[in-house]
Amino acid sequence: MKLMVNHQTHYTYSENACNSIQYIKMIPQSSQHQYVHYWDISVPGERVLKKDVFNNLWLTCSQRFDYQHLTIMAQGIVELHCGGNEGHQASLPLSLFLQPTHATLWDANMLEFAT
Repeated sequence: MKLMVNHQTHYTYSENACNSIQYIKMIPQSSQHQYVHYWDISVPGERVLKKDVFNNLWLTCSQRFDYQHLTIMAQGIVELHCGGNEGHQASLPLSLFLQPTHATLWDANMLEFAT
């Protein structure tokens, strides 16, 4: 199945924003389950492409000008390979994502909020 994706996010602020940064994590990659024919992200400002430790691509976008409206658009063509019951073939064990880190620790305020 071939899909044409067009995702738009619109931001509107009551006062001017300036010197802002967005981390955009909407960049699919080809794999055994899909083939990305074309993909582009449209956002004003300076763009820097980065890769995380899991080889996922993402953009850092900076706006060094005043604005009240900002639109981020991701669009492309992705072909899915739905072959049946092969299941998800994770290259990393799921237990890796259960490891505590400094960023995932809870404190008394968070516990009070959750209860």
